[in-house]
Amino acid sequence: MPSALNITGVRFGRLVAKARKMVVRKNGLMATNWLCLCDCGKTTSVRLANLRNGHTTSCGHKDVVPVEDRFWDKVKKGADCWEWMAARTAAGYGLINVGSKKLVYAHRISWTLTHGDPSELLVLHRCDNPSCVNPDHLFLGSHKDNMQDMAAKGRWGNHTRRFHVPA
Repeated sequence: MPSALNITGVRFGRLVAKARKMVVRKNGLMATNWLCLCDCGKTTSVRLANLRNGHTTSCGHKDVVPVEDRFWDKVKKGADCWEWMAARTAAGYGLINVGSKKLVYAHRISWTLTHGDPSELLVLHRCDNPSCVNPDHLFLGSHKDNMQDMAAKGRWGNHTRRFHVPA
């Protein structure tokens, strides 16, 4: 039996009730759900009781905060280097999730937020501090530029010992 209560257009958290929908429950009985439109654009079917008691307030998506809004909260700005304070690689390079479990180097995001997309180029460190995200300490270069910079600064031997397992 359909519910006499009409909640069309009523907001419940991030959901707005749009229409009644008859459904068959696991026990085989008919029940009335409500088709609701979430603020994210998805439509979901929800039991009236779950809407009224606040149990269901969205389609179930996770609120995704843009990278730009999350990034600077994870940076400790010093007088010189700005240290990345969140996830890091074993070599000390900062990592940040940019969606769908995709991790990107924090210094690359720093460059992108400050100067724009570096495209195919690498974002290199002048300060040689892997966790530094200070845009003034970063510059663009190719893989060859990175290798030449590493050799010129005498870090070639450290690089091979740190990243390669002896045979």
